[in-house]
Amino acid sequence: MRILNYKLGAHISIGNGIENVPEIAHSMNFNAFQIFVKSRSWQEKEYKYDEIANFRNNVRKFNIEGTVAHAIYLINLASENEIRKKSINDLNNEIKICNDLGIDYLVVHPGSNPDRKKGIKMAIDAFQSMETGSTKILIENSSGRGNTFPSDINEMSDIIDPLDKKHFGLCLDTCHAYSYGYDLCKYDDFIYYMGKKLELSRINVIHLNDSKTEFASRKDLHENPGSGRIGSCLKSIFYDRNFKDSTFIMESPDIERSHEKNLNFLLGDNIED
Repeated sequence: MRILNYKLGAHISIGNGIENVPEIAHSMNFNAFQIFVKSRSWQEKEYKYDEIANFRNNVRKFNIEGTVAHAIYLINLASENEIRKKSINDLNNEIKICNDLGIDYLVVHPGSNPDRKKGIKMAIDAFQSMETGSTKILIENSSGRGNTFPSDINEMSDIIDPLDKKHFGLCLDTCHAYSYGYDLCKYDDFIYYMGKKLELSRINVIHLNDSKTEFASRKDLHENPGSGRIGSCLKSIFYDRNFKDSTFIMESPDIERSHEKNLNFLLGDNIED
């Protein structure tokens, strides 16, 4: 089976060795994947030369076209205590790892602050202090839970506009957008509004997640594409040619058992044996 015309994959565990992830993705008929490059703690990580070389070789061997890493969830660049310093140190470590591995994108949740404007400014300052190298940093939208940002499209614009286009972009999570209050089943309205506020070409990765919870719930509970509240409306963004160069990643529960169903739902006739 071969995916036609799309970069599509899923979040995959590195538990069997990071160098084996490309083969695992290929075995599930994906040509892209997302990983955590380190433990989800503040502890730093450095890979051995052989691990890096084998990972890079396997990306080529198994025809992987999109490689994405997701930063740890502890990061809060808008914290007003020592967490901010830890967050910057961790991101610099993750950026180095991604550069070593040749990973295209590193997705980051920038954090939270009760004063959202101040928090966004703090996050921008932190990002502008970083040397990103060959890996592009992508800022992901949140579901609006608590004081996390960016939640709405205006906040996404506020945080991305001051940042260099070559080194910074956006990751759009469909579950988060729906949970915040953007109705993807009114897709033409959604994409028109977003296109007025953002350069759509800066959305380099789309987390193609359905939602377990109702519209505007402000909850972050992913479901397999087509099996949640968004349902078949997810296909609108997947087939939107504005995103023909974007990498689509499913963060679905139990992806090992659901990947065939997900592929059939999304691709249908766009699969070749």
